[in-house]
Amino acid sequence: MRRIDHRSGWFGVGLAMTLWGGSAALAATFEPAPISPELGLDVLDRSVTEEHLERALLAAPYAVAALGTVDVYDVFPYVESRFFVVVSDPDWNRIVVTETGSGTLSAFDGSGTEVGPLSRPHGLTVGRDGWLFVCDTENDRVVVLEPHIEYDHLGFIPHASIDGLSRPFDVTVSDAGTPLDPADDRLYVVEAGANRITRFDHDGGRFVAVSSIGGLGTGPGRFAGPTAIAASTLDGVTQIYVAEAHTGAIVRLEDHEDGLQWESRQRVEGGRVTGLNTDRFGNLYLTAPSDGCVRKLDSRLEPLATLRGLQEPKDFFIPAVRTTDHRNGHVDWAGHGTGVLVEKWSRDSGLRLFDLGVDVTDLEAREAGDGLTARFRLTDPADVTMRVLDPTTDGVLAERVVGALGAGDAEVGMTDRDLMQDLPAGDYLVEVTARSEYEGAGRVARSRIEVSLSYGMAGGTLAFAGSHPNPFVGSTEFRLALPANVVGDVEVDVFDPSGRRIRTLSTPAASGSVALRWDGRDQSGHDGGSGVYLYRVRLGDWERSGKVVKLQ
Repeated sequence: MRRIDHRSGWFGVGLAMTLWGGSAALAATFEPAPISPELGLDVLDRSVTEEHLERALLAAPYAVAALGTVDVYDVFPYVESRFFVVVSDPDWNRIVVTETGSGTLSAFDGSGTEVGPLSRPHGLTVGRDGWLFVCDTENDRVVVLEPHIEYDHLGFIPHASIDGLSRPFDVTVSDAGTPLDPADDRLYVVEAGANRITRFDHDGGRFVAVSSIGGLGTGPGRFAGPTAIAASTLDGVTQIYVAEAHTGAIVRLEDHEDGLQWESRQRVEGGRVTGLNTDRFGNLYLTAPSDGCVRKLDSRLEPLATLRGLQEPKDFFIPAVRTTDHRNGHVDWAGHGTGVLVEKWSRDSGLRLFDLGVDVTDLEAREAGDGLTARFRLTDPADVTMRVLDPTTDGVLAERVVGALGAGDAEVGMTDRDLMQDLPAGDYLVEVTARSEYEGAGRVARSRIEVSLSYGMAGGTLAFAGSHPNPFVGSTEFRLALPANVVGDVEVDVFDPSGRRIRTLSTPAASGSVALRWDGRDQSGHDGGSGVYLYRVRLGDWERSGKVVKLQ
């Protein structure tokens, strides 16, 4: 059914989509996820829209942006979630929006509104407050649209127009590291017609240009055909990445109190880049149509992973999710564990989803001094554990819980104190496991490699690795490495902040790795809420205690 609203410039048709992705047991940096489980679809392409909507829907999609909201109530419906995905279509002078709550697709071309018709819109992005920023390229402006929810339908109302630009081609928003404070949000625009980057601040109902840098050239402070932009704030410093068409390079800027500063230019593989995006860990995603791939780099522009075999990809976007608990007023922001990809619009390519997990690559292991050393690369921040396994039985002979590590190259060592029993000279397996830090992903990557010990290692001590993760959301594990011939039960007592014991966990002691999982609930199954909890771990006369922090 077609619905037309001339006052808002929107039309909508029904087609259910989801952005919540899958929950694979094994992790991967780019794991394909269904775009519509209800219809059994892995891709939204021209053939799907012609079959279900009786129209092509898009001509040549260019950029994509997305945002999710989750509202928690103490009455029905208890939990309400919405996701919207926006795609620009320069050939048809409009943007297309899907909203998962209502399962509708809508389009906006500006006709009949105060901003007037769009003309070849390209880059777009969405702010933390849900405002949509669209580069209306041939009109030399950025159109600002405010979200409006009526019943189950999500639309946008024209809010402002940033005029007087020079062929704006891409736009990004930075929250300056404070996602819950919109007052310091900043807007960065690629003005392709002037080879310039301009920063705008939101001042009441206006957007004010406060700093710019650029001009045609390949030297410091110049740009050679800027096409895409992304921003990330880490350790209080906002970094801006700009892709150049003529040099195939990424220019890195920093935003300081005295304005935008040019830092470096670095060539990257893959030809022209049409899309840039960052995740919450500061990693950078480059979309390269001619190379048919999305490349993932760390904040230093070192390669982490590549998604290949794509059909002229244009953009890859990782949305944020705003969770509002109306029971206590708590608001939280988190990067979502799913990315949206836009490819060439055809009968077998278009919009696709990829779950974001973690991979362990380039694993090496060797003897080092009185122990073992493993070197590897993480594609994302993760909770890491290193183990030595019996190559015949896969039994755990040694374990070291490393904890949280960032993306990139890592080196982890293991000594006698990590052993559960003596290791004679011989052949073993070294295993590195990494649990993704994406909220709710629950995905674990594993990598193994053979290693030979030319000399033995003495072991046989009990080791307690603490609780991981800590702080935690959902559940945490108390982990121990037990030597051979140990007897008894391992018990964990959990106490609330007042010192009252609320939960006891227990499992028989056995040689190897032992993990006791606590789901944050008391003995009756009630959730005690966020806070600092005390714990005591016991095995016979051995005892350890500590603190664990539960977050909502």
